[in-house]
Amino acid sequence: MALNAVRVNVRSTSDGQIMPLDTAAVPPRYGVDCAPAGRRNKRVDGRTKTARRVKQLVAGYSRRLGGLACDPVVHTDIVKLAEHEAVAEELRGCLLRHEPIDHAVLNQHERAVRRLRTALALDRLPEPPPPPSLDSYRRAKHGATP
Repeated sequence: MALNAVRVNVRSTSDGQIMPLDTAAVPPRYGVDCAPAGRRNKRVDGRTKTARRVKQLVAGYSRRLGGLACDPVVHTDIVKLAEHEAVAEELRGCLLRHEPIDHAVLNQHERAVRRLRTALALDRLPEPPPPPSLDSYRRAKHGATP
């Protein structure tokens, strides 16, 4: 295994000066961008029940936000919201089945869901469609006659 050289600086306790030490050997797998390429971008395995629920929530929220969901920042928030909501639903189900769970973790996920919904304006009801115009009402009520 090859080793990377890293320069280490240590503060001297006697006079407060920073003194460089010799280089220290650090294995390359601990680097920031040395994760295997297959694991670097994967978030959720799509075959699990939770992952299918996340996909369903992302599709629903994206449909509700319309063209705004195409923005990468908004899409990232939608994915975060869906993931937190799916985990919170799963934890809430465990709680209802009287399985032991960490209530603090459930609370954290539910707070994140509430915060992200508010940030994306999904906490409000969708706007109702506009009422029909008077002309279209008359045409529908009385047929094609003026």
